[in-house]
Amino acid sequence: MKKTTNREEWLKERKKGIGASEASCIIGVNPWKTNVELWQEKTGQREAEDIGDKDCVMYGKKAEELVRGIFELDYPGYKVEYDEFGMIANRLNEP
Repeated sequence: MKKTTNREEWLKERKKGIGASEASCIIGVNPWKTNVELWQEKTGQREAEDIGDKDCVMYGKKAEELVRGIFELDYPGYKVEYDEFGMIANRLNEP
């Protein structure tokens, strides 16, 4: 897991690859962003929109702790850890 200590570092790391939340852009089924717009963001040709104040994003962030708790109840054999700015990345093809 890549350790970052703040949102700015985390956003910078996200630019290095495709995250799960961006996969729908790649296959052309994201209603808010095209694959070309995502490519422009990843290559620095376009600034990504800050969606942190969107209702659905704020809802998701508030629900995360509850969802983790439900997962722990449903799957007691798994150890659940939380890191606000952590990310798991495959760096196999990173230059």
